[in-house]
Amino acid sequence: MIRLTRPIIMWKFILLLFFVFMPIERALSAQSLEPDSAENSPFVSLEMCMVEISFFVHVQPRMASNQFAIWIEDLDGNYVASVFATRYTAQGGYEQRPLSLPEWREVSGWDSKQAQYVDGISGATPVSGNHQVYWDCRDSKDNLVDPGRYIYKMEGNIFWENRVVWTGEVEIGQHVYKSEATPEYIPERAHRKGILLEDVRAFYKPGDSP
Repeated sequence: MIRLTRPIIMWKFILLLFFVFMPIERALSAQSLEPDSAENSPFVSLEMCMVEISFFVHVQPRMASNQFAIWIEDLDGNYVASVFATRYTAQGGYEQRPLSLPEWREVSGWDSKQAQYVDGISGATPVSGNHQVYWDCRDSKDNLVDPGRYIYKMEGNIFWENRVVWTGEVEIGQHVYKSEATPEYIPERAHRKGILLEDVRAFYKPGDSP
């Protein structure tokens, strides 16, 4: 009886080890084959990237006003892309009105832009109220930009040479990002000519689309 008991005990011990370690091995194998989630991965896909830029427009009831443009720069001040510009200036109105959106035109080199690109970002002056435009995280050559921090700007002609430039920062990457831009009036008393733009903000959500 003793000779029969020892093999039985050994087999029970072997079976016990099998059932204890087999699930652990399977779990480790499954874990090694499972791809990293977007949250844990150091790489971020921007294929579905979209930054919403919202603002409030007060249409001014006079000429030489109501022109504005929105564009993106990197942290070094290099031009990345234009997001929106009112049609009059974007399609050549600055030739008759040279004071129209001078900063945006200079930074973007707008005078040399091709007609297809001009048509793609320009539109009619919106009515008074809240509005949104979207940046698809691509540069002016239609290449996806790298994740990181970018500057968004919005320039508006209040009345002739009196302008306002709103500036804010947005970060595109793995996390939701919200920001509010701050205005600079040029010259400093330009706000006395009227308030054209207010509440300029940016909102980014990974994988979002309009």
